[in-house]
Amino acid sequence: MSNQHEWIPNLAESVPIAARKNQTSLYLIALEGYRRGLQLTFYSQFIREQLHLRYSLSNGDKTHHFQGSCGDHVTPEAMEICEDKSWTYQHLEKANVPYPKGKYFTKDHPDQSIIDFAEQMNAPYVFKPADGQGGKGVMVNIKTIAQLKKEIDYVRNTLKYSNVILEEYVPGEEVRIFVLENQVLAAANRQPASVIGDGVHTIKTLIEQKNEFRKSIPHLYFRPIKFDRDLKDYLTELDLTLHSIPKADERVFLRKISNVSRGGDPIDITDQLTDRQKQIAIQAVQSVPGLPHCGVDMILEGDSGKVIELNTKPGIGSHVFPVEGKNRNIPKHIIDYYFPETANENIRAHATEYFDFNHIQESVRERTTETIVIPAYQKLLYQETIHLAGHTDLQEMYNWLKKKVISMNIHGTIEKINENEYKLLLASSSNKEIEYVKQLIKDSNKYKVSVKDEVSTNNPVMLGFHLIDEVESLTNQELIKELEQVEKQVNVTDKEINRLNKRIKLTENSFSWKVTNIFRKVLKVK
Repeated sequence: MSNQHEWIPNLAESVPIAARKNQTSLYLIALEGYRRGLQLTFYSQFIREQLHLRYSLSNGDKTHHFQGSCGDHVTPEAMEICEDKSWTYQHLEKANVPYPKGKYFTKDHPDQSIIDFAEQMNAPYVFKPADGQGGKGVMVNIKTIAQLKKEIDYVRNTLKYSNVILEEYVPGEEVRIFVLENQVLAAANRQPASVIGDGVHTIKTLIEQKNEFRKSIPHLYFRPIKFDRDLKDYLTELDLTLHSIPKADERVFLRKISNVSRGGDPIDITDQLTDRQKQIAIQAVQSVPGLPHCGVDMILEGDSGKVIELNTKPGIGSHVFPVEGKNRNIPKHIIDYYFPETANENIRAHATEYFDFNHIQESVRERTTETIVIPAYQKLLYQETIHLAGHTDLQEMYNWLKKKVISMNIHGTIEKINENEYKLLLASSSNKEIEYVKQLIKDSNKYKVSVKDEVSTNNPVMLGFHLIDEVESLTNQELIKELEQVEKQVNVTDKEINRLNKRIKLTENSFSWKVTNIFRKVLKVK
């Protein structure tokens, strides 16, 4: 698996926690523009009665607006086409781009009409929402009509997707290809969620360990493998349960679909694509007018393939931070495209400064301000990591230091390493300010800490002065969702405990347990 040092050096640790939940693409592109000296502005926009975070970049002469990874060169008409899978397929058909054959069903079509069409096709099938996102509700490799009926009921009645698509199942690798200006820039094979056995731990424990690893990757931080119905049903098909123990080095797949949002692993395969596969992806994007860049989902078949979806706002994290393979600097290419005059800004190629995102999300989404303009980029030439030894109240010391460092235009972080040790990162355009702060700490009688170690560093630095704490970095909405997930996990655990207690009571009340009671007492004495 890939390590952080194999990723783009000035991006690997420059994504704050607040930007890792569905906003990684937005943040990476905004950060690239900011580091090039472009004016970065965030604002909110109501679309279909929902509030969305938007941003713009400007060089003074021109301004471009973005939503996620989608810039304003992508027309509204192109976005509308790509959001409707049936409409997308119509454009692919006209351009002779291969895609899975099937049919679109609206909410006015009864379930029986889907069954009737399926009986005219050859199994297996794929059944999915026409307007779904993140792989939710996508049911693949459906082999029987009975199974199809079950999935129709689940997607339409449980998930509430009325407009659906039934199409042929195409076996093969599913990949996400990023195309910009008729050029394939990246391709990632999204391997379905899986774990590798060690001969000791259960599948449940292996999933928990895998989820900890995913938290080390920015765009996977909030995309754990979930213990949901689909996962458990698939394990049942494999004659496995969450309590099964896979053999050492045995890979166990947990889902049929490979979407990253459903626990899939992104693996870079850009250099493995054939010329034919690249051409199909490019032709697919060309088939939609007003679509200069796009994410193309394709099933690879030999040296060819079939397009299954076009995404105008594709997540680029899989290309920038693949679990395996070479990283691809998509943010750089996007800013090069919209602001070609900044393409040779090599002076900022290794910039480490990045901006806070938690405050931006809170302010814009809660409507406390209409726009937030990020201060102009500034290079912090001097950095030091300082280890403090002693005993003090971290929050109190942070508040004291914050007043000092902000007044001197110093940026950095402070965090607790262990019971009596703290790490302080300071960065400034002048080394004198850093030396002054260190002396303040040494001379302070209020806090019982001392400077233990000083090391010149070149770490990513968030502008401002921050107390490192995952909870502090989350918005209120994210905290509520995190709490809901914890409560769900607690409920699952409580149910499991109750189930085991019932089993224990049933066993204790059984005839065989009572008969062998004397032997257990003897063994216990021994």
